[in-house]
Amino acid sequence: MTAMKDRNPRSVPDILHFRVEETPDGDAFYYPDANESWQTVKWGQVGKRARDIAMGLHALGVEIEDRCSILGITSMDWVMADLGVLCAGGATTTIYPSNTPEECRYILADSKSKVVFVDDDKQAAKMLKVRDQLPNLEKVVVFNGTPSTDGWIITMEDLETLGRATHITVVTDSAYVKNGVTTWIHGWKRNGWRTAGRKPVKNADLWQRLDEAQARHDVTWKWVKGLSLIHI
Repeated sequence: MTAMKDRNPRSVPDILHFRVEETPDGDAFYYPDANESWQTVKWGQVGKRARDIAMGLHALGVEIEDRCSILGITSMDWVMADLGVLCAGGATTTIYPSNTPEECRYILADSKSKVVFVDDDKQAAKMLKVRDQLPNLEKVVVFNGTPSTDGWIITMEDLETLGRATHITVVTDSAYVKNGVTTWIHGWKRNGWRTAGRKPVKNADLWQRLDEAQARHDVTWKWVKGLSLIHI
């Protein structure tokens, strides 16, 4: 098993991805369901949900450093929403479930949140009361509630389904391309698009475009022998 310190994690998502890769079948969380029965969530399940939420947020237009808020009590969905926001490159703003609609409006407006997660229809109703005063708020995601007919309020399940739709597999017979986009590119970016030998990366503009494109999707890269592509 690889030690976390050897991976030099740079963020919470880095730490999460490390844990998911190392112990996908290990217990991550225990939580009581609606019937007060304790449920177990594995790290592999956490990683998948966080990815789906993050990709769903990207599909909604959330970009790096954008703010998303969470209005609700501590719950498994609250934790997953927070991890999803962080994995999307965003930042989380928290709102007490006891806050009034006006107090919620102030926090959402001040943080310029694009998306807010809410517990239920009762909390979603607060958003509807101040909707006209929140031009930056593009979507409300309700953990346990009903979506609106105009699509402004969607369910958590809707968001995760949207995220799963962005998963694609790219098949290539070029080990150079696969290794470049999955491994080497991280060092190139840290070095200002220069190799470990401090030489300019060849075709840097194409690598940058590929990096931007895959940031909008959940991409799995698969290498196959050249002749194998004939059968795909």
